[in-house]
Amino acid sequence: MRHDLAKHLIAGLLIALIVGLAFSRDLDTVSAALTGLTAAILIGALKEAVWDNWLERGVDDKHDLYATMVGGAIGAIVLCAFLYYPA
Repeated sequence: MRHDLAKHLIAGLLIALIVGLAFSRDLDTVSAALTGLTAAILIGALKEAVWDNWLERGVDDKHDLYATMVGGAIGAIVLCAFLYYPA
């Protein structure tokens, strides 16, 4: 895996976990996890569209977005498992 893709995967995972945890007090578990996943996808898409494409500060690559989405999905799954089965 390219080092850049690993960064995108970790970023998506962290975004989904942080946003999902922030909303877990007000929403049910699945809704909080989906909110985190949605935030990861939106932030990843905006990063690729604005930072890389529009401002030309990076390289616009769809694989970066895919890695962010996969990280967000993993984060949502981990969040569901954590909230359903707390230690």
